[in-house]
Amino acid sequence: MADRRAPPTLKPPPWQTTDDGTPRRVGVELEFGGLDLETAAEAVRAVFGGDIRRDDAHRLSVTGTPAGTFQVELDSDYVHPSDRNPTEGDLLDRAGAMARAALGDVIELWMPREIVTPPLGFETLPDLVSLCDRLRELGAVGTDASWRYAFSVQLNPEAPSLACERVLAIFRAYLLMSDWLRTVAAHDLLRRTLPFAQPFGRAYMAKVLAPDYRPDWPRFIDDYLTANRTRNRDLDLCPLFAHVDAERVKSHLDDPRIKARPAFHYRLPDSRIEDPEWSVITEWNRWVAVECLASDADMLAERSETFLDRFMARSESDWVEETAAWLDRHLDVRASA
Repeated sequence: MADRRAPPTLKPPPWQTTDDGTPRRVGVELEFGGLDLETAAEAVRAVFGGDIRRDDAHRLSVTGTPAGTFQVELDSDYVHPSDRNPTEGDLLDRAGAMARAALGDVIELWMPREIVTPPLGFETLPDLVSLCDRLRELGAVGTDASWRYAFSVQLNPEAPSLACERVLAIFRAYLLMSDWLRTVAAHDLLRRTLPFAQPFGRAYMAKVLAPDYRPDWPRFIDDYLTANRTRNRDLDLCPLFAHVDAERVKSHLDDPRIKARPAFHYRLPDSRIEDPEWSVITEWNRWVAVECLASDADMLAERSETFLDRFMARSESDWVEETAAWLDRHLDVRASA
């Protein structure tokens, strides 16, 4: 295995608890290739403890860990049986499960394996670094291993508050940093433009960043889903919106894959698990930079004004350079990246 430098120092978010005083948590979804599910599940158990349970032909769970239940699965909706738990005597359901298992056997050569963590305290993220190291030692690979691999890592940070103005501030901060985030997270232009995680359009960004945009929840949700009638955004707010108002979300986008939860769904354009220099802590620290900007109302207003007045019509690369320079001056994020 290649030598690995020490991982970056984990940075705490500016809001460490939710409104009710409970510690905030973050879920992580890690996609990779090169390993069978059984080997990956054993790696999870080696780091976090617990017991391995087979749920279907292409999904295992690691249960009974101090953190909760981890899922290890083939990342495809088409290969897992229905959640309605068919009985053994239901021939149609049994036949469907067999067909899904057979389909999984065919497509597993190019579909990603995925480890889905339970919600974790952010201070436990170094354990995920240990898991990634172990997976890499066993032969796990990420996006760079093959042109066929469109793998990703996804962070699901719990919202610190369900107050609309707090969520809006974090969303605004993300919009202002999203061009830079895509550039530093992805190795090549192709990964930044794949359809599963499209950036937000400039017209919608201008609407949200305008100083007089002060929506309540119904308007915020309606505006978002009118402009973005899809789950496929790099920061997907649909799960959070569904937690706040499921029926309003369903009226715009009736998609069973939207799972309500009080968390942001941040899709990174790359999974670089085979790279010993890559770390989930780096990606977490970049998210913390978003929250740091969101927590400073004056700075957030200044960055919004700068973008709207000087960079709206300029190239993405110009705003990336400006954002990187600003981060060097104010948030010291690049040193940990």
